Order: sequence, then C-alpha cells, then structure tokens
Amino acid sequence: MVTHVKYYSSLLFVGVILTLLSACSDDESTSAGHITFYNASNNSPALYLYIDDDLSDESYEYVKALTNISFADIGRGTSIDAATYHYELSRKDDDSSARDDLLLIEQGQVGISGLYETLLVLTGDITTPMLTEFQYPIIEDAEDVDEGRANVRFIQTMEYSSNIEVYISEENESFEQAEFVSTMSNLSLSDNIKFDYGYYLLYLVDSNTSEVLFESDAFYLTSAVQYVLSIRQNTGVGSSPFMVDKLYNSTVETLSEVDAESSLALYNAVPEHELLPSYSGLLDGSFSNKDTQYQYSGIAYQAMSNEQVLESGDYALSVSPNQQEDAIVENLFVSLDSNSKQTLFLYLEEEYVDDDGDGDYDENNDGVVDEISLALRTLFVTNSRSQNIYEHTVSVINLIDTDDISSVKVYFVRNNETIASADYLKNASYALPTNITLPNNSYDVYVIGKQGTSDVLIANETLTLNEESPELFLLLTKDYANDSQYSLTFTSQ
Repeated sequence: MVTHVKYYSSLLFVGVILTLLSACSDDESTSAGHITFYNASNNSPALYLYIDDDLSDESYEYVKALTNISFADIGRGTSIDAATYHYELSRKDDDSSARDDLLLIEQGQVGISGLYETLLVLTGDITTPMLTEFQYPIIEDAEDVDEGRANVRFIQTMEYSSNIEVYISEENESFEQAEFVSTMSNLSLSDNIKFDYGYYLLYLVDSNTSEVLFESDAFYLTSAVQYVLSIRQNTGVGSSPFMVDKLYNSTVETLSEVDAESSLALYNAVPEHELLPSYSGLLDGSFSNKDTQYQYSGIAYQAMSNEQVLESGDYALSVSPNQQEDAIVENLFVSLDSNSKQTLFLYLEEEYVDDDGDGDYDENNDGVVDEISLALRTLFVTNSRSQNIYEHTVSVINLIDTDDISSVKVYFVRNNETIASADYLKNASYALPTNITLPNNSYDVYVIGKQGTSDVLIANETLTLNEESPELFLLLTKDYANDSQYSLTFTSQ
C-alpha cells in the first residue's frame, strides 16, 4: 500500500485538491499545467506512471504516460489541461512493459492546476513506499531572461536525524563565504530562490552539530530555468550520507561530494603457470601515490580481496607473488573515481615472441610456437550501485584468450525457454565488460563459443536471483594447463 501525501507551495491555499482547483482564477483553471514524477525509492525497479481521466475506460487511450523511470530519474509531462485525474503507478512483472501486463503498485487521484507544476515523489522502501504530491507555480519571468537569473527550490527526499541547513557559495568561494538559503526536513520543499546564472558550490550542514556533511563539486545554473535540487541518500561509498540530484525539465544531474572516497577490491584471475615459477596461487597488490600506500595481501586464485576504502585519485599499482619482493608487474596506472565502488581484475595474457619481427612465430616449422611470454593485465570495472530488489545487474567479464574461439555468447535460460528462445543473452567480447539486467528468477546459464562454423558449450551453471541477491560478476576464464578447460564463476560485486 502506497501512502499518498499532498503538499503545496506556500503561495497556494492549503487544502484538498478540489478546493484548490475551485479557488483558482479562471486563467488558472483553464490553463495547462505540468507534472513530473521523480523516483527517489532507492531499491525500486523502473516504474510506470499513467495519468488517465477514466480508469474504467477499457480503451488504450490515456492522458500521459511517464514510463521506465528508474531510481534517481524523472519523467515529465507538459501542457496537461487543469483537472483532477486518476493515476496508476506500476512496475513490470515479467518481460512485457505493456500497460495491461504491468503489476499495479497503487492508484489514486492527482490534481493538475493551471500554471502550476505538480511534482510526484516516490520515497521509502519500494515494498512500503510513500508517494508525495507537491505543487508550485510555473515561473516564466521575462526579467529572469533579461537579468540572467535561475529559479531554484530544494526538496529533501530522505529521512535524516536532524534538520539540514543548505548553504550556497560561488565557485571560487569557501564555505565561510557561503550564504544560508534554507532549512530542510524530510519531505519538505523550499520556497523559490533566484540565483544569477553561473557556477556554484552547495553545502549541507547538520543543524544540531553545525558540521558540514556535504560539499558538492561545482555545478551550473543557467538563466530562466526552474530547478529542483533533491537531497537524497548517498548510494555510493563516500562518507557523506547525502547526494543531490539537480532536476530540471526532463533531466537529472547528480552532484556527488567533492573528494569523496572510493572503495576498491582486487580479483585474482591469474592461474599458476610454468612461466611464473615463484607464483603459487596467491598475489599481493600495492597501490601508492605521493601521499599514501595501500596493501592487499594473499589474494587467492579465483577469489576477491577484501574491499578497502581509499582516497579517490591516481595511483601506481605493483603486483607480486605473495610475500615476495620481485614484482610480476610494476607502475600500472590506476585512477579511482570518487564515491564509487570499483573492482580491478588481474589476469594473464600469453604472447607469442617474434624476436626478429618477421611475423613468423614458428621459425623451425615444427608446428609449435617457438616461444611464449606472459603479460599480467588489469581490467578496471565500476560496480553497479543498483539496490533494485526485483532486478539485478550481472556484469559479464570474459577473460578467455584463445584463437580457437572467435566469439562468445552467454545465455540466461528460464525453465520455459531453450537457448534458441531465451530472451536474456549477451555477447561477451574478450576483456570488454558488459552488463545485463535480469529479473528475479531461476536460470540455466550457458556459455557458447563459436569454433569455425560450430557452436561449442564452454561452460554452464545455474543461477537463482531473489530479493536478497546482490549484484554479480560473471567471470569466464581458461585453464592455461589445458586450453580446452574453461570456468564460469559468479562473485558478488
């Protein structure tokens, strides 16, 4: 059951929507309004909002459809006649996104007022969400264009233990020079504030402790645009509890905390190899820059290291066999994005040696490559931030490097499907990550390679996804001791 709450701008008469509409002037009651749906429920799937003037009408006509609205995204409908409408809020229950096939979450009524923006915000856990309705005037001020001014409101779409004070400074100023603009609480909407167009910094302060909990990177406000800045829960790994979405028209830009931390885990996909006699299946990694150093020790083959929180920025990576000084590789460049969880995959490539550069790797014509060298490679992947409980991201990582297989496909086959009829499949190019989003279900996973004109089964496994499942990596590797042996491994992101 969705809780539906209504709030109105302080410029409006507070009351039920019918009272509001009857109190409007003739211009307001006959003019068009806008509606925006903002999905701030961080574990929700993509949602579908239909605005209709008659739910009992079995025809497929509707006033407005805002479809496929994922977490931290918006859908917007403009120029809707002022009236009271019915709404249906739904999500996909299977592969179809047709309206009749969607699973209804909630239905109710929503008012569109002439010359006003109606903002519907979904917050909370998707199993018990809250839909909150806000209304505020559409501002189309010629002076804003002439004077180069933007219009900004703030909204808080997450629960926090105390009020939040909002400060803004110009880009080249510090917090000490910032101006106080509003005090926010859960599901509060500020009054409109005008700013000259340009670059700004945003600060969020705990009103009880006066601690600055969030400082944004510089963001731009352009003239004659009406913005809503949403204070929401941080779904990254930085220490701030907040992120901010800048909503305008049909666009969302996310403001992260400046210099937020990163987290990094290493995955060891390096098998034992005769050309690495000192390596026995355990790796150490060292990340360093001019200020600090981080160590990862004893990472087992086909295992993920513990995740470490690091300062974002640029590092040099050295990798060595466990507790040995001689590195397999040194000074690999790695750049860590702020507020992101990332994984570095370590794997081997065999390279044919051609000392004379003539392109002939079999100088004695015995049918065997004369010499092979090894190179340790890295593959850097940014993990999914999704907390969707009904669908999950699987990142496919193909580290099978062989001339025998020209292409690889991964099929996710449900119990009423075959490989030929499977709806979920991905091409898996070598060392090129690709993502697929799968609804909760049980799957037989088949990895099929192309050898000449033939399809060959490389590996297969079973996979079950439910509401408690994490986001996953699907990793494909080969056994260098036996070129015909491959492995398929699932590991949590």
